[in-house]
Amino acid sequence: MNALAEGQTLKFSPGLTVVYGDNAAGKTGYIRILKSACRARGREDILGNVVSGGAPLAPVVAIKYKVGAEEDVREWSGQGEDDFISRVSVFDTQCAAVYLTEKTDVAFRPFGLDLFDKLVKACKTVRSKLEGEQRALGSSVLGTLQEKVPEGTAVAKLLSGISSLTKPETVQALARILPEEEARLALLEKSLQDVQANDPNKLIRQLTLRAGRVRALARHLKDVEKALSDEALAAVFD
Repeated sequence: MNALAEGQTLKFSPGLTVVYGDNAAGKTGYIRILKSACRARGREDILGNVVSGGAPLAPVVAIKYKVGAEEDVREWSGQGEDDFISRVSVFDTQCAAVYLTEKTDVAFRPFGLDLFDKLVKACKTVRSKLEGEQRALGSSVLGTLQEKVPEGTAVAKLLSGISSLTKPETVQALARILPEEEARLALLEKSLQDVQANDPNKLIRQLTLRAGRVRALARHLKDVEKALSDEALAAVFD
């Protein structure tokens, strides 16, 4: 920050704080920082140390303060405008030159009149949110939902004729899942997991083997049935 030594801290007392030193000691550097953070005429840019012998680094500054009886410490890190620090006025010789030699508009806003600016900002924020909700409601959410529902189902018929007169009880009735439907869904999910987890070729071989065993059992039962038929028994005992 200018030619100030790194890591310097300037503390302000509750009363009067006097900063003194030789020429080029850095007093003006602190004033430039305060003029950037507070209210002042003739602000100056905060630069890095141009006499350091190398490329000046980006200046870094922080102002820590408390408001009233607050325990938490607030901090301004050199970016944007702080609502509380900007209430402090800074005056130096350059500010005096601005008042004396330049044509400026003198404006004074009593404390509290910034409420109107804040009200306008709040109204714009509310308007933006309401317009966003309106756009969301106006989008074809129902059409997207209808594409995911199979045609001919009770839900599809309800969505095709839904209106402001549709009773919530009708929608809730279709949204409920019966116990037998939950059991069927669980069975289908388990079957799907089994199919996805097993090797299809291996599953085909297993099912083919089982089918062969079932066919062999069926042939054996037919042979037993034929051997125990009335004709077979009559031929044995006659």
